[in-house]
Amino acid sequence: MKNIIVLVSGGGTNLQALIDAEKSGLIQGGKITCVISSKEGVYALERAKQNNIPARVVPRKEYPDSLSYSKAVLEVLNEEKADLIVLAGFMTILDRCVTKAYILRRGLLRTKGPRGCSRIRRKGERRDYSLCQRKG
Repeated sequence: MKNIIVLVSGGGTNLQALIDAEKSGLIQGGKITCVISSKEGVYALERAKQNNIPARVVPRKEYPDSLSYSKAVLEVLNEEKADLIVLAGFMTILDRCVTKAYILRRGLLRTKGPRGCSRIRRKGERRDYSLCQRKG
């Protein structure tokens, strides 16, 4: 069973879709084992709590640059033994140190660039996720 870590930044509608998919059996071979938020107090953390999923916050504003923030996120991913990362509405750009540890499989960041995430989200197309799998 793969440990799936979901990264979020806001209300968690994408997270809820993943939780619902897991409950209905659409997600096989993996389990959402942790939610990581870039912001305190977002509703995604409440959704995780309501579904008994551990959650952690790595506040972006506490880090001076993308590299130091990315290293902090990577440390949490390693602590949580992440096999698969889902960027579900995660609106923070992560540095290369994360992509060196995980393989980008598919998603908005590869095809549309970082700004594509917010553009797609505004249009309401919320079911296209960026997935990263641990290398090796």
